[in-house]
Amino acid sequence: MYGTHLYPKTHCEVTVDGLAGIDRLLAIEQIKRTKAFYCFSMDTKNWDGYQNVFTDDAVLEVPSHGLGDEDARVEGAAAIRKHVEDAVGNVVTTHECHTPIIDFTSATSANVVWAMEDMLRFPEGSPAKTLHGMGHYFEQYRRLDDGSWRIAHVRLERLRLDVVPF
Repeated sequence: MYGTHLYPKTHCEVTVDGLAGIDRLLAIEQIKRTKAFYCFSMDTKNWDGYQNVFTDDAVLEVPSHGLGDEDARVEGAAAIRKHVEDAVGNVVTTHECHTPIIDFTSATSANVVWAMEDMLRFPEGSPAKTLHGMGHYFEQYRRLDDGSWRIAHVRLERLRLDVVPF
C-alpha cells in the first residue's frame, strides 16, 4: 500500500493548506483538467498528449495484483509513455476518474486521491479478453513555471480486478 502521507488529511472539512480563495479554486480545476486529459489521451492513444501530463521526472507505480511484476515502477515522463504505450497501445481502454480529494502541500504541490474505474479489451491472442478494475489513484502534482499542473507521482491501487480469459 502506498505511504499514508498521500491519504487525505480530513474527512468533510475544507483543509487549510497551501492555497486559498480563487487561487485554490483555479488550481483545483487545472488539476482536474490534467487528470481528465490523462484518461482522454490514453484512451485515444494520443501518446504525445499523454506524456505531456507528467513532469519530466515523474514516477509511475502500477502493481499488477498477481498478473505480473508486483514492483513495477517507471521513472521519467518519456519512459512512462513508452511503458504505457507498449502495454496498452493495441488495447481498447476506457478510464474514468472522479471524486478527487485534493490537499495542497504548498502553492505549487498537491496530493490527490481519485476514485477510478478502467476497462481494457485485449486483442485476440492475448492472455486475457478483458480486464475491469476499480480502485484509487494516489498522486502528487506539481505546478510548473508556466502555470500548468502536472503529475509528478502516480500509484494505482486497485480494490477489485476482474479478468476474463480468452
